[in-house]
Amino acid sequence: MGSLIIINSPGGLPNVISKGEYLRSSTSILRNPIISLVFYRLNIIEQFGTGIARINKEYQNSIVKPAFCVSNNNIFYSFTRY
Repeated sequence: MGSLIIINSPGGLPNVISKGEYLRSSTSILRNPIISLVFYRLNIIEQFGTGIARINKEYQNSIVKPAFCVSNNNIFYSFTRY
């Protein structure tokens, strides 16, 4: 049995990126480049803007798919980890 993972990110998308672009991972906008660079140098993250693409790739052959909800004030993800 897998465990349900829920990620809730307050704040909507930047005005220059559409929901479709975000969910296709075709565009990435850093909200705070300084913090992102610190996390990258500390090896907490491996790349910028690849999370959605990696989640979708891992689940492409799965019956259960991740759920993404993007609103003006929130981005919410839920998926099952096996």
